[in-house]
Amino acid sequence: MAQARDASASAHLEAILAELKSLCSGPKLREAESFARLLLGRLPDEELDGQTAADWAGLCVHLLRLFRDRPRGQSLVRVYNPSHDEHGYECAHTVIEILNDDMPFLVDTVAMVVAQHGGLVHLTLHPVVPVARDPGGHVLSFGGNEAGRESVIHLQIERQAEPEVLQALQDGVNGALRDVKSCVADFVPMRDRLMGIAAELSQRELPHDRAYVEECVAFLRWIADNHFTFLGYREYHTENDTETPTLRAVQGSGLGILRTDESKLPARALSSLAARELEPDALPDLVILSRTNARSSVHRPGYMDYIGIIAFDADGKPVGEQRFLGLYTSNAYTFHILDLPLVRRKTEAVLARSGLSRSGHGGKALLHILETLPRDELFQATAEELHATAVGIFHLQERQRTRLFIRRDRYGRFLSCLVFVPRDRMTQDNRQRIEALLKRSFQGERADSQILVGESMLARLHVVIRPKSPEQPKVEVRELEAKIAQIVRNWQDELRDILVQRHGEAKGLKLANRFGKALPGGYIEEVTPQIAAQDVEAAASLRDHDDIRLSLYRPRRKTDTLRFKLFKFGGTIALSDALPMLENMGFRALSEHPYAMSLGSLTIWIQD
Repeated sequence: MAQARDASASAHLEAILAELKSLCSGPKLREAESFARLLLGRLPDEELDGQTAADWAGLCVHLLRLFRDRPRGQSLVRVYNPSHDEHGYECAHTVIEILNDDMPFLVDTVAMVVAQHGGLVHLTLHPVVPVARDPGGHVLSFGGNEAGRESVIHLQIERQAEPEVLQALQDGVNGALRDVKSCVADFVPMRDRLMGIAAELSQRELPHDRAYVEECVAFLRWIADNHFTFLGYREYHTENDTETPTLRAVQGSGLGILRTDESKLPARALSSLAARELEPDALPDLVILSRTNARSSVHRPGYMDYIGIIAFDADGKPVGEQRFLGLYTSNAYTFHILDLPLVRRKTEAVLARSGLSRSGHGGKALLHILETLPRDELFQATAEELHATAVGIFHLQERQRTRLFIRRDRYGRFLSCLVFVPRDRMTQDNRQRIEALLKRSFQGERADSQILVGESMLARLHVVIRPKSPEQPKVEVRELEAKIAQIVRNWQDELRDILVQRHGEAKGLKLANRFGKALPGGYIEEVTPQIAAQDVEAAASLRDHDDIRLSLYRPRRKTDTLRFKLFKFGGTIALSDALPMLENMGFRALSEHPYAMSLGSLTIWIQD
């Protein structure tokens, strides 16, 4: 099968190479053939089917014309709707083409720009081309020992007809590429700066507990070991020229996306370094782990992670900050929490405070809960906050009920909401309604969410809300939790509550679990929970296979009709047997709806 696919792809490529002969000749043909093989050689057969060989050949010639002259270090970006007259080929989509020195984060960053404009990517070509150029940037040859690696990106996205949209896309891609270049160019200096700070911290006279300082040092070294994508760095120092001490950026300290003219940046209050709930004289953390208000323009969408290292004077007062912005890498999110500096310290505190034995079932369950919490919660929450959340989840366990845990970011930037609901209730509609409720309740400007549905009976929705104002409204968690429970409430919940109200909790739950959950989907769509409660009671009263129950009632909405039901084990009563009895009573049967209640090896039939 693989050989057949390779042969088919090879046939496509040969057809494209044949078409090139009608577009160029001589040395330019050989150059175009080499470029086409590099550009399309690894493209799947089904992608090649999307355009004619003539259009693929025209695309290669057009892109080669752009590629042929590019000074090293320069980015070339084009966004256009291709036409035969102007570009030598056609396709149904808008095209984004980027030529750049090869570096990390290019494709995912450009895809972020497309997504921000509401576009959908239909095709991605991204070969890394080995090419030798002369000092002026003209192509000499492809491959060879002297060749540099260059990135060629060709995207086809949903067609955009408006010129202003095409220009906005091109501007967005150019801006994102500038950020990528800044981050990549300064990655090593930023990492070296972090390692230097870690080495220096061990030597500083600090007002903090020594064990905590060493844990902070270990965390910074862990971060530098491929667990953080550095996007920006800047240093700040304090100024006491006014009544309120301020933090001001140190001129020339910026790296990555923070490399700018610091003299134009406004100062901010020194008090912003302290968490909001700290007492005025309390000692701020040595290392701040939080998120910024700004979303990443590189590699991955979302708010950037913020690591701040605070400098203190001899009196234990904060006098400066060294700030790193970036994104935790994917392997940081899978690292065992008992091996993760700072997080392991909080984990040990939670386990100790719980009083549970580490080797017992409860202790292992609590550790598993902590291990599976969103990793950002472990980085940013205090030990006290983690304890409250983890123990709350521990007591929830497999109980099918709705719970809400809210953590307010200590620096006033975000609210983190963990919502637990029965797994079968986490529909797309319910998810959107829960997110809208939380965003509205906290006056959010934006909400981001992630869902976890595993083997547990409960699904978890993590919603991070950025409020419009740092002064977050006061919200009663239990009231909000009740509103969420109402959102995910379903037909079975209504039936259960009616049965419990009529028969008490013990018998009501037994009826709901044994008979209510056996009702088929077609029945649930047609019958109200109020009528279903009566049917469950009738079905539960059947004693054996010879027993039968009858029900005659008038529906509330149709006053000119009556409903007649039969309840019986094993099978239905033939309609031909029931009709004479009904006709003798003066009735005319209009329709019949049989429903089977499966109770393991037994089946109860409801004929309506």
